[in-house]
Amino acid sequence: MVCQLLEHVDLTDIGPDDPVILEFSRGGEGGNVWQEERRFCREVTIREALTKYLDITTPPSPELLKLLALQATRPDDHLDLETLGRGEVEYEEWKYNYYPNLVDVIHWFQSLHGQLDPAFLLSQLPFLQSVSA
Repeated sequence: MVCQLLEHVDLTDIGPDDPVILEFSRGGEGGNVWQEERRFCREVTIREALTKYLDITTPPSPELLKLLALQATRPDDHLDLETLGRGEVEYEEWKYNYYPNLVDVIHWFQSLHGQLDPAFLLSQLPFLQSVSA
């Protein structure tokens, strides 16, 4: 599934196996202050993050679908993703009937193909939940 997802990520500026460190702007007074994102305990590659740390198997949340709508280039895809992103009856029925993972969503909304920003994925996907006995 990770390989399928990587086919739809915009990798023009970075390879899937290049180490990355995420930073975000805190927009402090007098200029931007960049701070390291601490979601990962060390440098990771995009492939490693999608394989070991981030959940790409469960249905995307309404919030994530709203953000994906912003990346959709076709108006129909944008509208449909926004509708699902409201988290109302349409979303619940869609989730119950299809239980789609992120790759499924990309296949349904064709204008997302090759459009996904790697930093977006690393910063917006939920972490895998660990199970302990």
